[in-house]
Amino acid sequence: MITSSKIKPSGILLACCLAALPLLASCAEDKSKLTEAEKDQIALAKEVELVKAAGGLVLMVEGEALSSDEVLDTPVGGYGPGADESLVKFLGPLARETSLDQFKEQAHPWAEQVLTGKISGVLLYQQAEREADGNTRLSGVIDGLVEKEWREYVLGFGGDVAKADAELAAKGTDRKKWKEQQRKKFITQAFISSKFPRDEPVTYSQLVECYDRIKNALFVRSAKVAFRLIDISVVKVPVGEAGESPVEEAKRLADDLMKRIRAGEDFAELAKKYSHGHRSSFGGLWEPISPDSLARPYDEAVKATENIEVGQVAGPIDTGGHIFIVKLEERQAEGHEPFEKVQRQVERVLRAERENAVMYDIGTKYMSQASAGKTDEFMDFCLEEIYKRSSQQ
Repeated sequence: MITSSKIKPSGILLACCLAALPLLASCAEDKSKLTEAEKDQIALAKEVELVKAAGGLVLMVEGEALSSDEVLDTPVGGYGPGADESLVKFLGPLARETSLDQFKEQAHPWAEQVLTGKISGVLLYQQAEREADGNTRLSGVIDGLVEKEWREYVLGFGGDVAKADAELAAKGTDRKKWKEQQRKKFITQAFISSKFPRDEPVTYSQLVECYDRIKNALFVRSAKVAFRLIDISVVKVPVGEAGESPVEEAKRLADDLMKRIRAGEDFAELAKKYSHGHRSSFGGLWEPISPDSLARPYDEAVKATENIEVGQVAGPIDTGGHIFIVKLEERQAEGHEPFEKVQRQVERVLRAERENAVMYDIGTKYMSQASAGKTDEFMDFCLEEIYKRSSQQ
């Protein structure tokens, strides 16, 4: 989600952008007999029509209806927080703290990003369908991929075809329509993948630059600490034969345990036997936690780990009611995952950005055929819907 203080899109991620498959690309590249100029002429001859429908406006894109609800429910995309949120949820906070005019001005880039992706997806599919027409090799590959997808879908229901069909029916569709959607996906994918600059090398300096740019969104790591704890509860210590008080008895036990630990006895085994804490059966082990997440008196155990190294022991720590002995197992400082650890992820992001740039260029070319007045009116309606729904929450 966003507020009025931060309203710059993190990147155009077209809804139609799919992972490239080299096999599909090779099948698609050997077919088309049209020149680029002829393809553009065909594309630009199409129109995007705006029609009224029950409940609002609908864009007809090459015969396919695009409703305002579809646009509002589309994820905004990007890398940062809220990337998976729908447009209406993402823009909701902004709508609730601005006037309608201010909202439209600031939210317009996001709505345009989503709408461009939706329209371009349809237009790209139509162009991909034209290029695939008559390409029997591509058609055969796609048929095989569609059937593979269907088998995997059915496996999600334990191999029960009837259950898979019932699930599709509950969603208002059927097997034939589902397979047709898969076919559209793969045809578009073949067209898109043929445009990717796959052979362009990625240099180390480019990877480092990309890492520095995205690390705050993708690779932040919080401070964490893991430790083992022997928790001696004063009220649970049995009174000894000498008649010492529970406090004295607890201190004596803690001192004795520290001597045994220094002598080399296993900390975890001692914790299982002598700790009164709820993690005693696990050898006193506390899984990695944020250092400031524990309440008293256990925050004292965490503080004690600040002055020791991994593998070292601190204590006894008298907190009044509890006496702690703590062993540091793991410490992670706040910061970012190191570049070396995430280098492959960075390369995938960088290549995806290059592909997205290609997709945006293709998409905007096809978007140029749409009447600006029609898309602007539809976008204005979508923004008003978002503002109205958000104001009612």
